[in-house]
Amino acid sequence: MESTEILQVEDYLRKMFQLEEIKLKRGANADGPVVVYIGEKPIGLLTKDDEDEDVSYDLEMPVPGFDQDFLRKTFRVDTIEIRKRPNKDDSVEVYMGEEFLGVIFATDDSADPSYAFNMAILDFDLEDL
Repeated sequence: MESTEILQVEDYLRKMFQLEEIKLKRGANADGPVVVYIGEKPIGLLTKDDEDEDVSYDLEMPVPGFDQDFLRKTFRVDTIEIRKRPNKDDSVEVYMGEEFLGVIFATDDSADPSYAFNMAILDFDLEDL
């Protein structure tokens, strides 16, 4: 991921959540995912998908289940809410007000599954910055 892309996505996330403490930093592997921080705490990883014609960036963040309060505390936004998905029990949709942010899904089918919040950022989302 190019440095300009990292800065654009960082700016987008800061504006989206109105949280200047969001920082993106390259991981140990320059070609690998970018680490997303709030302050000094790493909260997730950002990867780039450019296999198709369209470019997108994927934020994946481990979460403790379908936990709305965890996301509200993490991003310091009271309007985040989770909503059930029709005909799906293994995932929920995440909104901020009426804006769709992403999905929380169970990452495995075990008796004690792990969960992840997944937020896609499309290249055209970054055009207005």
